[in-house]
Amino acid sequence: MNAAESLVGAWTLRSDSREILATGEKGPLLGVRPTGTLIYTTDGRMMAMVLSDGRKKPVAPIASDAEALEVRQSVLRRSLIFVEGVPT
Repeated sequence: MNAAESLVGAWTLRSDSREILATGEKGPLLGVRPTGTLIYTTDGRMMAMVLSDGRKKPVAPIASDAEALEVRQSVLRRSLIFVEGVPT
């Protein structure tokens, strides 16, 4: 089994981190306890949906501009094709 095949399946995110290369600063990207799912398929595709730990529901059915911005900044969505575990 190669590296890409070992990733196939659905994965639950337990934590995240990021590093700012220019400064070396490290820390969580979407809070201390983000939630999310990552899916890797046999045909080399990857999809992810990650929500920040402090995500708030808008008060009204239609979010205000400020609420909409906050909701947008509290989610990370990605889909890509990978080869041997390296994004292309």
